[in-house]
Amino acid sequence: MQMTTHMLRISGPASRGGRPSFTGVGSVMASIGTAAREATCMRFRHASRIKGRRPDWLRDVADLNPVDIQDAGDNAKIVVFKAPRLGDAAAEVYKNRGLFDTFPQEAETAIDVLSQTVGEIAARNAASELYDTDLLKRLESFDTVFKRQGVAAVGIGSFNGQGTATLPSATIDAATVEAAESLYRQSPKSRRVRVSGKLDMLRDSDRAFDLLLHDGTRVRGVWEEDIGAIKDLFQKLVVVDALAVFRPSGSLLRIEAGGMEEANAEDAFFSKLPKPAPSRIDLRAAHQVQAANTGLAAVYGKWPGDETEEQLMAALKELD
Repeated sequence: MQMTTHMLRISGPASRGGRPSFTGVGSVMASIGTAAREATCMRFRHASRIKGRRPDWLRDVADLNPVDIQDAGDNAKIVVFKAPRLGDAAAEVYKNRGLFDTFPQEAETAIDVLSQTVGEIAARNAASELYDTDLLKRLESFDTVFKRQGVAAVGIGSFNGQGTATLPSATIDAATVEAAESLYRQSPKSRRVRVSGKLDMLRDSDRAFDLLLHDGTRVRGVWEEDIGAIKDLFQKLVVVDALAVFRPSGSLLRIEAGGMEEANAEDAFFSKLPKPAPSRIDLRAAHQVQAANTGLAAVYGKWPGDETEEQLMAALKELD
């Protein structure tokens, strides 16, 4: 299996002179491995997690091999490690690649995929296909490492052909965590839907499928049970009872099927793209700090007109 050498540049807070703690370095390595696995799962099946037993290829893509720990010169630490190329670790998935699948390059690794995902989240791309709410929560969990374990930032990089470390292609820090939290709050709540279309793609290696709606729109879906239960429905018109998952932009990301059966004529009504329920008000985003001359304080105890008190009292008497 071909491997690619990567690096993490782990820096500590100013209170520690930029030096990360020993436990912090270990926590970062564990967290990066999990985040890389989930980011890669997201790229293959549009869902960052698989219910039940993980397939072997998903464990293999995140099998990171530490090689060295170096001093960066400013008290930060550089952790050097190797990661398997996806074309080798997930060969069975690439073998069953569909015409419309947008997989990572086979020469890339799970770390490359994570770096791309972090970049999308840091840029607050609300329409991105590279993350879901579970992956946003995974990035949010780095906040605990930053606040409790003596780490301030994690830069993700690699080595060029001459073995020289490149600048980090993405950085996970407090700003990244804040971006993940914001995108999570923007994401519409998942909702139960019924969708009808042609079962146009079905992949056993990661239990992913595509539905082709009557208007030609393609809907990505995941099936968490034994794929054998729906194999006979391949290339047929089906109706699916599912949980619709949406991006922060409000567009559909995927459906998580709970049941699937052959469709009848009446099910054509359900051949349309699911939409989120009316959005809830984000009270945290609506909150504004009040000053003496803003908000309620600006009008409390004041009459908006220019009448004198005598004129106001006379006008009230006329109303009797």
